[in-house]
Amino acid sequence: MKALDDGLVSIVVPAYNDASTLSDTLESLLAQRYGRWEAIVVDDGSTDGTSKLIASYGQRDSRFQLVRRLNGGPSAARNTGIAKAKGEFLMFLDADDVFRPNTLQKLVRGLSRNPHWDAVHCGWWNTPNVSEPPRGSAFCRCTGDLFDHVSRHNQTPVCTVMIRRPILEGIGGWDENLTSSEDWDFWLQIARTGACFGRVSEVLCMIRERPGSNIRDARRLFDTCRVVLERAHGPDPRVKSPHPKHRDGAPSSQRPVAIATAAWACLGLALGLGDVHAATYILSRVAQDYPDLLQPEQIGQGIGTMIWRGALVTPGEWDQLWPKVSKTLCEFLLKQELDLARPGFACSVVAHLGGHGVLQNILKSTTWRLGRSITCLKFW
Repeated sequence: MKALDDGLVSIVVPAYNDASTLSDTLESLLAQRYGRWEAIVVDDGSTDGTSKLIASYGQRDSRFQLVRRLNGGPSAARNTGIAKAKGEFLMFLDADDVFRPNTLQKLVRGLSRNPHWDAVHCGWWNTPNVSEPPRGSAFCRCTGDLFDHVSRHNQTPVCTVMIRRPILEGIGGWDENLTSSEDWDFWLQIARTGACFGRVSEVLCMIRERPGSNIRDARRLFDTCRVVLERAHGPDPRVKSPHPKHRDGAPSSQRPVAIATAAWACLGLALGLGDVHAATYILSRVAQDYPDLLQPEQIGQGIGTMIWRGALVTPGEWDQLWPKVSKTLCEFLLKQELDLARPGFACSVVAHLGGHGVLQNILKSTTWRLGRSITCLKFW
């Protein structure tokens, strides 16, 4: 495949009632050091000032293209944008996230210098405030054929991947029936073709955490994760030419662990949100379907990956997180300990949340109460 050092990048931006955040997103495109891009900004039936805002950017810079459509959800909007895109490379940027100034430059360079790469991904940072510099990073560290990895983990957020346009010709596009986890489904389709993924080991995207985002419905996220994982562990007729070793999907024997792993992350999100009903639903579904997978170590580790997002706290800042989540988390885990008749379950889960010395110091003298039950934690 020919290297395209100056190839046009099409960036598809779905927007629905995002007037309050969209300016940050579009300004991050204007700040790009790589100038050969077009932004197809799809107004998905907004009722606020989103459409007017997009039009104002189009008047400032002809690289912005406003596309209006009836409301159909972000996947439908992305498919509409793909149909309008002219670029050799494509990216997807949500209307509340931002690129750093060198994002396009770095990713185009990665694809240009590695013509065997079909896609390239980068690091990101989740934060309530996208104007702050990143204070950490998150990466998918895998490269090459990622199907086995992606069939178990979703570690490539929407805005972190640049793909070559031809790869889209063999897949079914964004699933317009999924109301969450649609990005995971999309990457799985691409990975099933045997596509080669490269990596740029830099934080190039900022993902804004805000109360109204789709990710903050933990029950819906868990249900859609199950749909995606069921597909991953079987044939997918939407992929026209799957790689022979991925034609039948990942081994079905791996599906329970994959679903449980997703469940524990969703459980962390629910507890960070304080949504006990969703947390109870998620844990009860796994207890019903896969009781042998109720392992405190895995549950604690999974909760620790997503509880930050629910609580809108920067990852790693345990002193800020713990006061927000401790009551809900402790009462929920103790109730599960009683319901499951598994003494020590709650303490064991918390012991594996992470946090190293910071959380350990917080917990050493902690006492949890649930009705008349008192469990004193003795850690380390």
